[in-house]
Amino acid sequence: LASLNNLYKLDPDLFALWMGILRAESTAELALLQGREGVRPNLRLREEAERLGVSRSRIHITAPQAKLAHLQRSRNFTLFLDCFKVASHSTGVDSLWAGVPMVSLAREKMQARVGAGLVAVLGMPELLARTPEDYAAIVLAVVRSRAAQVRLRERLAGLVESSELFNTAGWVSDVERMHRMMWDVHAAYGTAHVVVAARPRR
Repeated sequence: LASLNNLYKLDPDLFALWMGILRAESTAELALLQGREGVRPNLRLREEAERLGVSRSRIHITAPQAKLAHLQRSRNFTLFLDCFKVASHSTGVDSLWAGVPMVSLAREKMQARVGAGLVAVLGMPELLARTPEDYAAIVLAVVRSRAAQVRLRERLAGLVESSELFNTAGWVSDVERMHRMMWDVHAAYGTAHVVVAARPRR
């Protein structure tokens, strides 16, 4: 398991939930990113893990890496765990692009819904939790089933090729169309608000 988000995205309730998952499945381990704040926050997280009944040896601290190395490293993880208060953004995209399924729970604020939005647009609703308890149940079900892991990986590989989430050519076309429409409106009317209709999805 991994959550290579910046450490400011973690909160006590989320970390306690993760530790509950590790207590429930003794073979599971968790990789976290080495924070930009130095080693102390990571050491405190390991101490908190032990306070919550999880050996610090099961919490692995990984250093930031260049993009290609980061993607290659990510392929070693079974699941990517999204955060709650500030969800995964580019880190979540990296995980999915690397072929690692992400479990997410949407909250009310925009910054807490990005990860779930990525998973939804990708087309893997089975990885979208409704509650923290549901989130833990999804993670445990996948961790405990090799067949589920293979099935999710295979499905994700196909979706990366076909989903709108990674349709770069379509995104570029949309932006170019938006810019042309903005210029046309400006040329005709001067300053004006422009609303661009969404392109029909495939």
